[in-house]
Amino acid sequence: MVSRKQILKIEGKGAIQMRDINQRILKLWQTTSKEYLNGLMPMLIDNPNSNQVTFIGLNPSFSVDGFKTFLQKTDDYCDINVREFYAFPLTTYFSKERSMEIEKLMKEKYPYFDPFGYLLKDTGEKWEYLDLFYIRETSQEKLKQVIFSKDGKLSVFAQEQLKITKDILEEIQPKVIVIVNALASRIFKVEEFKTPFTAQFNEQFGCYSTEIGGRTIPVFLSSMLSGQRALDRFSKERLRWHLQKVLKDIVSF
Repeated sequence: MVSRKQILKIEGKGAIQMRDINQRILKLWQTTSKEYLNGLMPMLIDNPNSNQVTFIGLNPSFSVDGFKTFLQKTDDYCDINVREFYAFPLTTYFSKERSMEIEKLMKEKYPYFDPFGYLLKDTGEKWEYLDLFYIRETSQEKLKQVIFSKDGKLSVFAQEQLKITKDILEEIQPKVIVIVNALASRIFKVEEFKTPFTAQFNEQFGCYSTEIGGRTIPVFLSSMLSGQRALDRFSKERLRWHLQKVLKDIVSF
């Protein structure tokens, strides 16, 4: 069980506006049956930047070998026992500050994030990244087992995470949202899932849009931009052209 004292400790002095968000994430984990969890800390949220192009994936992946390979190249984190560091329930080994620094380094170095810069090249735009869900899991099939009920609907565990994501988006007010996972795009769009999101096709934008904080935000629904299931080169070029056109002709208008 994660105590309130532990929650406040991992919040630290920074990320004040995200304090309640991280408390909600941790409370959800400590009140959810173990069958939905995998013994790992959920992804916690630092200070996401406002008014930027916000890319959204499905969930944070977790590979011990992948983390080790990446962290061995750093000076400060090469000795971390990854499984112990991210263990849940929370241990004294975990540090929110170190965790946030690791996530920051991965955004700068990990190939998964490279296409974001490509899509925004020569625009001067900066980007932010979030996930729909906070459970660390590399296998999408395993993830489906905990976010979907047997009837094919989203589980309560999944719905609660989506409410948190919606509140983060309300807080940061992105310029444009780009969903970079096919399943995440389907969940964001398909009304049968009854998510907090209501993406509708917008004829003016030529893409989808959603209402966030009283503003109409363009939404691009896509699949992965890197890896084996990535968009092909030509689809990626079209996405780049379309995204930059919306940023220039609509968002900046």
